[in-house]
Amino acid sequence: MAEHHRDQGESVGIVTPYRAQADITHDWLADQDSLNRSPAVEVGTAHRFQGREFDVVVLDLVEDGRRPGWTVKGRMDDVDAFNRDGARLFNVGATRARRRVYIIASWAAVSRAHHGTVLAHVRELATPGPERRILGVRAAQLLGLDELDVPQEFTPVQHEIWQAFDGHVRWDAIYDEHSYFPAALEAIDSARHTVWLWAPWYYKRLWEVLPHLHAARQRGVHVVVFVVEDSDKGLQQQLHDPRTAQDAERRLPELIAAVSRVVRIRTMHQKILVVDDRTTFLGSLNTLSTPTGGGARREVMVRFRGSRFARSLLEHEHAEQFSRPVRCPKCHVDMEVRKYSAKGKGNGKSHYWAWACPEWKPDPKSGKNKQCGALREVYAEDAALVPRGRRV
Repeated sequence: MAEHHRDQGESVGIVTPYRAQADITHDWLADQDSLNRSPAVEVGTAHRFQGREFDVVVLDLVEDGRRPGWTVKGRMDDVDAFNRDGARLFNVGATRARRRVYIIASWAAVSRAHHGTVLAHVRELATPGPERRILGVRAAQLLGLDELDVPQEFTPVQHEIWQAFDGHVRWDAIYDEHSYFPAALEAIDSARHTVWLWAPWYYKRLWEVLPHLHAARQRGVHVVVFVVEDSDKGLQQQLHDPRTAQDAERRLPELIAAVSRVVRIRTMHQKILVVDDRTTFLGSLNTLSTPTGGGARREVMVRFRGSRFARSLLEHEHAEQFSRPVRCPKCHVDMEVRKYSAKGKGNGKSHYWAWACPEWKPDPKSGKNKQCGALREVYAEDAALVPRGRRV
């Protein structure tokens, strides 16, 4: 929930009664790189945030309904100072929110709370009726819920919570060289918005997958396929082998004609399929080349569900930037993506990405074929890294 609201540009505080819970939550967010993004998600105890405000507060009570915690016993009029402090901690945490507060606790703890305690008041305010002020949502009913199964009667708040949970990555299937293709083709056939496919080599398996990619594009799905560049050794061997040359020559033109965009990347090796920016297949199997049954090789592909994971992977692979190839102004062809070393250039980077023209033309002086050599940075901030004599 915190990451969801942070991604909307809102300030978020995660408040808990216990320092140990705050430390664990802080470490988990650090592992997810959530603490270094802006605005940062802050985590702490109620004492730490006294006097502070956030757009959204996630109040994690650490109440499981089995072993009573501090807030279960919280009661403002109790003679016991510990119980009064439990109520004060709840009040301090809840009142840090300017716009919305999420109370995380087991419903069993709330439903069994003794009369007069803070959780008994929460129960009363969450009971359906004209006096209800708190919306109760059971997490188990939303986790893993497919978009097509979201109930029509969901309120805007419930739908927003589902969206936040939908970003939670989970793996739900592991495939081998026999079971992957039926699942992958089913995912492509059900795509409604986007298909992103990294398949370095495109051999005979292409002819089985291509109709499904083309049908998706015909439905209005944006289909982008990333493959190796034309000079790839394996591809050149097939083009020069009389037994495979005729079939090999047809593949790239027909792939280009069938999908929205084909992007060539030098020395790529990723095997990824992302459908609708939510369902991800990731592993060792090449979707456009692995033969039926995998031949003698053993392969694995894992399917992950989660929009946040899919978007992060697409960002990591520069999907949006690479899907818009630059045309070479000299040769009038789409340039391919290449990775170049930036070591020794004094900018702290290890590498940079550039568009490179793949065309070969006769050199007027020597008469021999010479590569065009034109380059253009993928990211504007890398312009100074591209050799001046080659930048177009």
